[in-house]
Amino acid sequence: MERYAQLVKEGIIPQQQYDTQNSLATQLGGSVQADQAQIDNAKLNITYSHITSPIDGRVGLRLGGCGQHRACLRPQWPAVITQMQPIVVIFTLPEDNLPAVNSRMRSGATLVVKALSRDNGVEVAGGTLLTIDNQIDQTTGTFRLKAVFDNKDAICGPTNS
Repeated sequence: MERYAQLVKEGIIPQQQYDTQNSLATQLGGSVQADQAQIDNAKLNITYSHITSPIDGRVGLRLGGCGQHRACLRPQWPAVITQMQPIVVIFTLPEDNLPAVNSRMRSGATLVVKALSRDNGVEVAGGTLLTIDNQIDQTTGTFRLKAVFDNKDAICGPTNS
């Protein structure tokens, strides 16, 4: 436009040609702004398509309602996010072991829990006992316990525990 303005001042081109070029430049500037608006709208739609979790973990599927660490992707597709570090493991022991475990917990001692592999009993990870369930399963004669493992190497988890 500066070049056309200079040519009009020098009388080389008529004012009408300058005005036409000015209108074309303004029109193309408007097209650029409209294109940028479409780009911004596409970026916004991308942000709406990402679901973020308030906790780190691994996503799995679960039947049931939404809430309590469940993100509803769609009303019929609730998902569960399993925290992996640290990871909480629930396991059972025979009810005959309850008095010994309970007395150690009440004494304030930290009870070490070991996760062993299924094939040869090799220790996979070590953790600490958090709590003991208040019920004994009458059908199996066991009680449930909850332990926490640091799981720094992601050894334990929904797909490999």
